[in-house]
Amino acid sequence: RISGALVLEEDAARPRGFQDTIHFKGRSRLLLEAAVDADPSKPGGSQRVRIDPDAPLKGSVDEGRFTLLGEALLDGLTLRAVELHLHGANIAYRIPGVAEFTANPRLTFSGRPEIGEPYTLAGDVRLVSGLFHKDFDEVRQMLSGLVTERSAAYSRPLDELLPWLRDLRFDVRLLSNSFDVRSRLPFGQADLSLNLDLRLGGRWGGIELYDRIDIVPGSMVTYQVVGRDFEVTRGVIDFSGDMSRPRLDVRAKSDIDYIVSSGTLSTTGTSLTDVEREETVT
Repeated sequence: RISGALVLEEDAARPRGFQDTIHFKGRSRLLLEAAVDADPSKPGGSQRVRIDPDAPLKGSVDEGRFTLLGEALLDGLTLRAVELHLHGANIAYRIPGVAEFTANPRLTFSGRPEIGEPYTLAGDVRLVSGLFHKDFDEVRQMLSGLVTERSAAYSRPLDELLPWLRDLRFDVRLLSNSFDVRSRLPFGQADLSLNLDLRLGGRWGGIELYDRIDIVPGSMVTYQVVGRDFEVTRGVIDFSGDMSRPRLDVRAKSDIDYIVSSGTLSTTGTSLTDVEREETVT
């Protein structure tokens, strides 16, 4: 066991799954303490690592900034307990060819399984802006891939390297008033503006989605089969766990021009050559 302080100077790193480099700013200090409940007879013992609140871990990702505080209890390299708090602003994240967004996260990673407290990632993530531009029917795979995707650059998935991740639970609010979808659909094209009020639940390898997405009126959907554009007048998408089985309530309208070469449409004898009609589809 080690007691003392470890000073971290400015540095940079690119964690697995990130496209951008994380730059650590200033001087941060880790306080190393022998755990009170450590077993003196156990080789290596237990080690408590605490980020000094007077010298927190600060960094940046592109134009975004973050601060990390908290502590962890280790037996060798095995995690026994943790409580870490991440506060960020304007953190950009990109999934090439799929989505990009900028977020203000306030997250807590905590847990101590030996006393019945499972590892949990909780808090809220407010999306300042977001754009999804891949096939919309792949959104479930995208969300699951954020935490489970196997990278071609690694021979083993992350949950094999860190087995405790398999029991990691999620309780995260996902909020946004500015999330756009520019995506192909199985039947056409979507050009949507969304308001998100969602909750990510479930656990590693089985993310669940709850609550609602509101489709902003004026969003457009194109049905290629009939070659017609529909303007959304009302739309909500509700989730109750299974991301592949949402409940949709969407109303949209389309204007159709009819050309009448002869005849009348009423007993008044009014002759029309161009009649505009509004059609509403639910």
